[in-house]
Amino acid sequence: MLGKLGFEHFEANDGFKVKPTKDSIGAVAAEKKLTIDKEDYTLIALAIRGGGYEAEWASNVTMGKTGQHQGFEKASQDVLDFLDTYIKKNKIKGKVKLWLTGYSRGAATANLIVGELRAPLKTYEKRYNRLKIS
Repeated sequence: MLGKLGFEHFEANDGFKVKPTKDSIGAVAAEKKLTIDKEDYTLIALAIRGGGYEAEWASNVTMGKTGQHQGFEKASQDVLDFLDTYIKKNKIKGKVKLWLTGYSRGAATANLIVGELRAPLKTYEKRYNRLKIS
């Protein structure tokens, strides 16, 4: 479907390619170029698996003892690592828009990712000086 919308460089993370485990998370990404109000952007579509995830459901009840929900926090960090790798591998520079989606466990993970990306320290601007996520 993303291909029909003009996206390219489709990639799935390792968690998507293998049988789900208690702590895995599946995610896929693709990109396309956009021009909005005469400004160029790269739109990254990032979809996080939220159904048919078999053993991954166990991580939904891994609460932890402090801070964020441990299961969702680990999943969000794994997806952020995948996004880092995707951006570097595809040499994405400049302004970026992120189209992030997930259902159920994937939605909880997506919410934590957005929280981290929108945090005052602007995690991605710190990692990629010229990369602006909006």
